[in-house]
Amino acid sequence: MSELVVDAKAWMKEPMTEKQADFIRTMEEYRFDAFPKFEGSTKGEANKYITRFRKMAYANAAMAARFC
Repeated sequence: MSELVVDAKAWMKEPMTEKQADFIRTMEEYRFDAFPKFEGSTKGEANKYITRFRKMAYANAAMAARFC
């Protein structure tokens, strides 16, 4: 009997989704050099970037709204 081997992390190598790209574009509007510009292209890279920097982007957006 042959075994079916599934790479549980194969999704990480796929191209990022349009939803991820849109979210990253929105985040980068409020980047203010507080975190690096996104340089990746895969779902895994986008996921790591969003997870790591989304709170900082939200904080920057909130501060920007206070001064407008």
